[in-house]
Amino acid sequence: MKLAVTEEQAVDRFREMLKIKTVWPRDGEPDYDEFRNFVPTLRKQYPKAMEVLSYTPINEYGILLKWDGKKPEEKPVILMGHYDVVAVDGQDWTYPPFEAEIHDDCIYSRGTTDNKCLICAFLEAVEALLADGFSPERDIYYWATNNEETGGDSTPAAVKWFQDHNIDMWFVLDEGGAIVDEPALGIKHNIATVGVSERGNCDAVVVSHGEAGHASTPSKNDATVKLIKAVNRVLKHPFKPRFLKEPQIMLQTIVSYGPKYMQLVFNNLWLFGPLIKQVLAAGKETNSMVRTTMGLTKLQGSNAINIIPDTATASFSCRVLPGDSVDGVLEHMRKSIGKKLGETVEVKLEYGFEPSPISDYHSDAWQLIEKTIKDVYPDTGVTPYIMSGCSDCKHFAKVTKNAYRFYGFLLPGDCRSRMHGADEYIPIKSYLDGVQFYIHLMESIH
Repeated sequence: MKLAVTEEQAVDRFREMLKIKTVWPRDGEPDYDEFRNFVPTLRKQYPKAMEVLSYTPINEYGILLKWDGKKPEEKPVILMGHYDVVAVDGQDWTYPPFEAEIHDDCIYSRGTTDNKCLICAFLEAVEALLADGFSPERDIYYWATNNEETGGDSTPAAVKWFQDHNIDMWFVLDEGGAIVDEPALGIKHNIATVGVSERGNCDAVVVSHGEAGHASTPSKNDATVKLIKAVNRVLKHPFKPRFLKEPQIMLQTIVSYGPKYMQLVFNNLWLFGPLIKQVLAAGKETNSMVRTTMGLTKLQGSNAINIIPDTATASFSCRVLPGDSVDGVLEHMRKSIGKKLGETVEVKLEYGFEPSPISDYHSDAWQLIEKTIKDVYPDTGVTPYIMSGCSDCKHFAKVTKNAYRFYGFLLPGDCRSRMHGADEYIPIKSYLDGVQFYIHLMESIH
């Protein structure tokens, strides 16, 4: 394993960064001292890398690093992640969430996988490459935002910075997919899922209006009663399932390591496609692969049990599949509610963004990423997929056709499921292998 220091020292450097409580809350002010301490600590832990890389703050706390290449006329590469983390309030952790303790060859800490691992692995890789006398062919940027978890404005500001400097990028690689050991359908084999798009987001609020009154004189025209009718109509009219090409490729890649009967089914989608689509649509975990989803998340009415409110609301978090749109979701909900009920029930957009364009997964940039994965993780299947979650990569997708979403780490299923929950962790081996991924990736960029 190529490193500038021992494996133990590399892990210790990572652990020191994990101890900084860079929580950027949705409500209230962050502890700015923790964020101000991040770059000085990076300089202390990764001194050679931070000496070579130029540093430009964006929105004060966003971190833009640049490694000058030998061919500045070539399009640069942008690697990225975020160093803010979600809060741990109300969670029951086995180990202190910001002490980065090691247990059973795993590091337990908030931010291990989501996702200080990215910036630390990048800098560890730079340290190793510098020790080997390496300098990149193209300019390589690293962008680490401070408020990804809250959908903040730092990454849009970074995109504008690149636009203002007329920098046309070759490809962008952000968080997203990973190497998974149990990808789906009961098959156990390492599959690298590289996000080529991400679903849009539509936070819609159904607002019902009526006359306020006392609970002793209810009626069928109460705002709350009409809201229930409207919500039921929306839930009874889900979006029709659609089997996009990318999920098809992903499933075919996965079953290529499975039983022959599965390969027969998925390699003959002309015959079995409609059945597979219905099966996926019926599953909780697979429903999002084939349709825009509408998740009912919040109901609000009166603050007192004996008061009928004049307004009642229901909030839906909708994840928009490529091919659908935010306006289309709102219209679908209004149509489901109907004209008559819709006279006193409205659908409002609280927050939304469109699905990202699907990046080219036949490009030279894709081939470079795929080769790097196979160099570091032999016998690993590689497939494009459409992310269900959100990332800041969507902002860069506006300015480059090669916007990819992939962790260079093998993350077991239990590890992935804890990203925002208690006892977030990463196996030490996964972290160190991730460093090797970034070493190989930067060595391969020409």
